[in-house]
Amino acid sequence: MSLASRERAALSDEFDRSGPGRPTLCDGWLARELLAHLLVRERQPWASAGILLPALAPVTERAMRGFDTMPWAQRVGLLRAGPPVWSPFRPARVDAAANGAELLVHHEDLRRGEPGWEPRPPDASATGRRGRWCGARPA
Repeated sequence: MSLASRERAALSDEFDRSGPGRPTLCDGWLARELLAHLLVRERQPWASAGILLPALAPVTERAMRGFDTMPWAQRVGLLRAGPPVWSPFRPARVDAAANGAELLVHHEDLRRGEPGWEPRPPDASATGRRGRWCGARPA
């Protein structure tokens, strides 16, 4: 199982526990905005350009707000299911390369958004000396 797959499952579980109103480490975002960001990135890549290009931020924000009316459990289910068949992130190699670090970082953004968080135990399913970072490549 890839880092992306493990983190997607763990992050989805954390969203289930947190609900939409939990603060995150992402400035100004609650869990609902963080989840919407991840869903737009995987499910509406044409609308995600505003993540990197400020001039297109309104397009991305509009797409993120499009998830507001969907029940929380359904939104979390979409993340848990992974990228849809037509998404550029769907192929396992692309998902592993593009989403491992993204999902790990945002998992920690959600976990650490409130006081009292605890470090996670070592990931027993990660093998090799690099453990959780086994998908990382040297610069």
